[in-house]
Amino acid sequence: MTADLGTVLVKLDSYAAELDSCSRKLADVESELEPLNNVYEEAMDDAEASFWERHEDEGDKLPPQHMREVLARRSIKREIREQRAVLLSRRKRLEKRIRTLSDLVDAQRSILSALKAELEAVR
Repeated sequence: MTADLGTVLVKLDSYAAELDSCSRKLADVESELEPLNNVYEEAMDDAEASFWERHEDEGDKLPPQHMREVLARRSIKREIREQRAVLLSRRKRLEKRIRTLSDLVDAQRSILSALKAELEAVR
């Protein structure tokens, strides 16, 4: 039983360390992503305003929402779009790993709780 307890504690420590590492990486990604998201949102707003002005001034029909988004994204520098896409993917992977680690920690805590109950029953 002691070996099981030791194994659980080692796993918990390992998961906690990785969870901390992933959380720090996620914070870094979020801080890198923030200015790129600002550029993205500004471009989307500018494009939408431009389409509306043309609609008001010249009577042009507004393009469908999807097409407005495509055209707005084209106004953003390619490097920024690519960097944003990479960071969004990285964020998604980190969030998924954090959820997995949280589930693993919960499982180990359940095992730890069962071991505790077993020890108390023996006493």
